[in-house]
Amino acid sequence: MVIVLRPEDNAKEILERINQFLADRGMNISEKKTKITAATDGFNFLGWNFKVQNNGKFRCIPSVDNVKAIRKKIKAIVNCSNYGSKEKANLLAPKVRGWRNYHRFCKMDGSRNSLYHIQRRAFKVFNRETRNNRHSSKQLLDKAFPAVSYSENKFVNVKGNKTPKDVSTVV
Repeated sequence: MVIVLRPEDNAKEILERINQFLADRGMNISEKKTKITAATDGFNFLGWNFKVQNNGKFRCIPSVDNVKAIRKKIKAIVNCSNYGSKEKANLLAPKVRGWRNYHRFCKMDGSRNSLYHIQRRAFKVFNRETRNNRHSSKQLLDKAFPAVSYSENKFVNVKGNKTPKDVSTVV
């Protein structure tokens, strides 16, 4: 469990309140798994990095470890000599599409998330095969790295201390 605090929050007081809330329901917090962090420091959770920026805006991007893992998986397929370019494109497409779909609500416009350099390497590998020319290699590349649109922070704003279930408070 990750507990995110604002600067004015008291960590011990909030932890006690959460413990009491869970104790009333027959549960407790695991001290080893619980991390208390400031919202401006950010934290990683389920492959995403969450952070509140200095201007007060919320930011969500794929975590560094998650990006490294997908690059490693793609690189292993691209560099494998057991497959031809068509098989590589067929193997890459679901992995890349799945990763991009998982992160489609994150901020994905940075160069770190574009997979451009891996695409360039894949094009060179595809183009090296004698039966491929640059046009067929480009078609395979488009198949292997499908585009998935993203939109950061698609949610409904709620006024003040209200909840999303109260329809009259939606902005």
